[in-house]
Amino acid sequence: MPQVAHRYLQQAEALLLQAIVSVLVDDHRLEVLTFVVAHLDDSLASAIGEAQRKVGVPPKKELYRLGLAGVEAESHAGYGTEFGALSAAEQQEVLRQISTGNVKDTEAWSQVAPVDFSKSCCMTQCRRITRIRSSGQISATAGLLIPAVMCVWKKD
Repeated sequence: MPQVAHRYLQQAEALLLQAIVSVLVDDHRLEVLTFVVAHLDDSLASAIGEAQRKVGVPPKKELYRLGLAGVEAESHAGYGTEFGALSAAEQQEVLRQISTGNVKDTEAWSQVAPVDFSKSCCMTQCRRITRIRSSGQISATAGLLIPAVMCVWKKD
């Protein structure tokens, strides 16, 4: 990942998020992954959208931080190594287990439900951003338009 100044994410979290996004959107182009992670980082640095949060779900900053830690914990519990070192099939399996709530490291998920993290922006927004980006509807410099467009779309 090119050196990008993150507003909220720590470098290790940004790299993990890049690996997750790569699996979710089945795209390994650095330009796309950097774009999506930068957008998610900007979203996390802002309080916009917090009023739409489901009751009982932690604020998005906490949800992401705990969820990303949970992904790493699941990777270690299932395969003995970090998420980025797993094969593509193993990464998909870790994310599938999280999305169904069938996790091995229940302690890592004690403060956030794995399904809530799965349904969070991490799992849904990155697909939407990539669809818009890949379709050429916007350019990287027009990234400020993305939140407005996503609010109109129905949930996956």
